[in-house]
Amino acid sequence: MDQKRGRQILKIEKKLKQSVRAALIPYGRRLYAGHARYAALRYFKKNTKQIIYLSALHNINKTNTTYILHRDKGFRLGKHNFIHTSKRERSFDWVHDELKDIFPSAKILALGPNGGVRGLHTWIINYLRKHKNAIFLATIDPVHYGNSLSYPQQMDKIKKEEKLINAILSPNTFNRNIVDAQKTLEIFMKVMGNMKLKGRVTDYYDSHGSRKNDLIDRYSIDANPVKQLVSYVSIIYGKKLPNELFPIDILLAIGLLKSIIVKNTYHKTYNIRLPYWSPLYRRKSGVFVGTSLGNNINCSYGQYEGSKSTAIKIAQAANKCNNDASKHWQTPYTPENIHHLSYKVEFLEPKSKWKTYPGSLAPKRFSPDGTSGIFLRLPNGKSATYLPGVFRNNPQWSITDIMNKLTEKADAHQSNDWKKGNVQEYKTTSYTWNPYLKMIDVFPPPPFVKTTRKNKTRKNKTRKKKLNRSRKHRI
Repeated sequence: MDQKRGRQILKIEKKLKQSVRAALIPYGRRLYAGHARYAALRYFKKNTKQIIYLSALHNINKTNTTYILHRDKGFRLGKHNFIHTSKRERSFDWVHDELKDIFPSAKILALGPNGGVRGLHTWIINYLRKHKNAIFLATIDPVHYGNSLSYPQQMDKIKKEEKLINAILSPNTFNRNIVDAQKTLEIFMKVMGNMKLKGRVTDYYDSHGSRKNDLIDRYSIDANPVKQLVSYVSIIYGKKLPNELFPIDILLAIGLLKSIIVKNTYHKTYNIRLPYWSPLYRRKSGVFVGTSLGNNINCSYGQYEGSKSTAIKIAQAANKCNNDASKHWQTPYTPENIHHLSYKVEFLEPKSKWKTYPGSLAPKRFSPDGTSGIFLRLPNGKSATYLPGVFRNNPQWSITDIMNKLTEKADAHQSNDWKKGNVQEYKTTSYTWNPYLKMIDVFPPPPFVKTTRKNKTRKNKTRKKKLNRSRKHRI
């Protein structure tokens, strides 16, 4: 995640970059879709040699003609039956400069297939297998929504698209009936299926959210009616994609937390949730959500590992926050303060990794250095926990103070029973939206890779300046 506006970025493992061979990206103008495109293109090797770009034709016909919309000098086609054309196609023109910015040494071939094209996927598969440093990109543009969406429109859009997105993540099953550029997607899916590549979403938002000043609002559900939407999604494909959460998974989780708090603050009754393709539905780990106003916490609520998915736990915990803020923390949410809050989602490691020992050993074994949380269960079955952040905010507490306070939190009538209880230590990873720096704070901090300044030509500087407009809040 970006620190200091792009000077440091989350490191993408070299092995992951080696395995990613293809991506679906949106083709809207840079102001709207540029962020989504970059979220996918950053996963490719910068020394990519060739790019095959499959463009949508807006004046498509039923012939079997594949047009060459653009071909860099030096891109060797081999045997083909493509036809050169002077036609301009915005689904490539809007993307061309960004591809040159990110992959300056790559040769680009842009193709536009008509509706009757057969066998193009075979040519692409053969090319990718022969050229290991080549990548395959195709455009995807889910339906442009007018007034057909129900309130809240952004949530209705998610519901209408989630089956399609879930299907195209696994290329052997997809529905081609509810997207623009159907032929392009059909060819792309055939290539992915033949090469046995699977996908992960790297960005997902819409044209309404793209105009928001705060990054987190791009991934939140607006409580106000939205008249029209264009949806943007980017998906990368590879053979061995990791199971770890991607930045988009974190952004959507924090966006859901804020959306639910905003909804309840305005006393709305609609239901919102994460899209079903989110990997958080396949996780069962515990999670805590929280908010702060300045340095003052006004919500901390969570659920432990259990049968429910982590995605459901986030939504249920978020729905408790308004009550927690007003009754427990005495700092209720208001329409004036909800956009100035820090929003946090904190994931607990699996219970199988928790360290368990008798409470009497806590003074010797537990270190309140802020890297571990502590869970206490008393002999009467009551329990309480402190997340790692509690100790970072209260370094003056001794172990005895911690255990006495934790016991009182669990059961005020059992002040010294912690020595007879059981203690469990656990690690967490927290992601907090900082409303002042407009970025995500991560703890523990992830490994960073520092970018270095290079000599740039005047032309490249101009391109870089334009590209950075779409990277301003990237994660």
